[in-house]
This record gives sequence, C-alpha cells and structure tokens, in this order.
Amino acid sequence: MDLSPPTAQPEPAHAFAIRHATEIDAPAVAEFIRAVFGPGRFARTAFRIRERVRPSERKTLITESEGRVIGSVTLVPVAVDRRNGFWLGPIAVAADMRKVGLGGALMGAALNFASDQNAEFVGLVGDPPFYERFGFFQGEPGTLKLPGPVDPGRVLVAPIKSVVTPMGWVRPRTFAPVEPTAP
Repeated sequence: MDLSPPTAQPEPAHAFAIRHATEIDAPAVAEFIRAVFGPGRFARTAFRIRERVRPSERKTLITESEGRVIGSVTLVPVAVDRRNGFWLGPIAVAADMRKVGLGGALMGAALNFASDQNAEFVGLVGDPPFYERFGFFQGEPGTLKLPGPVDPGRVLVAPIKSVVTPMGWVRPRTFAPVEPTAP
C-alpha cells in the first residue's frame, strides 16, 4: 500500500516516514491531539463522527521524530446513501513542524489509503483554500448532513472512485480493509 503523497503534489521540503498507528501508539496520538487542539476538540464535527466508530475501525496515520509524534491524520469509515467513504479528521501537525510540507504529506497518504480501500469519497470540515489543492471542493449547502454544528461552507468532499457527489447523512460504517494482492 503506497502511503506517499500523490505525485501531482509538490515534494515536501523534508522526507517523512508515515506509517499506520498501532494500539501501542494510541496514548501518544491522543496526547498529541490534545496538545494541538485542546478541550475544544470534543465539539468538532469530526470528533462526533469518530466517537460513533470503534477505535479499531478507524485508521490513523502518523509520523514521528526522535520518538515523538509530530503529525497524524485519522480516517473514519462512513457511508452516505450507500456510498462508502471516509471522513477525515483530525489532521494535526506539531507547531514546530508546520510549513515544511508535513500536512500535505499526511493528506496525500490519507487519500492514497482511501483509494487503496476502494473508497468512493473522502469528506472533511476544513478551509477550502487549503484543501482544494488535494481535490476537495464544496458541494451544494446541505448536501452532506453531519452531526453537530457545522459551517456548510467548510464541508468539503474529494471524489476518489466516483464522480458522483454523495448526498445525505454521514453515517459510520464497519470497516473491512482491502488486503493488497500479491503481484
């Protein structure tokens, strides 16, 4: 499974080793997210979606430096009107590692993972100017219905295996990973 950023994206200034987080990583990742987002993280829409899915079914990708987590991104398996996809969030980068391409590398790895899993789309709540370069766009307001308060102008979707924008409630789904086939 290729976790490198899509080739269409500029190369980051640093090379980052991105890997799948394990159960052993969970406490360090949780502390990292707490440090980056603080107590307000529980009110975020991504948290409300994430809390409805067992931790073992979420996929978190991380990168580390000198034994500490410096970046992470979590993908939660969701379905919208029978279309399988992932909800992305949070994506977090340590303050001292911003502006060096780590966020873009994590985003590329997350989108590659979603593609490898035959997802039809990836959704998130975020700033359009940042995420547009990764293929995300705003749908019609109200197209995707989410738990919790959300600014409809920040609800974004990136088609992965489908050109049809999903419409309806974002609901958690059971994740059955696609195993790579031998050549």
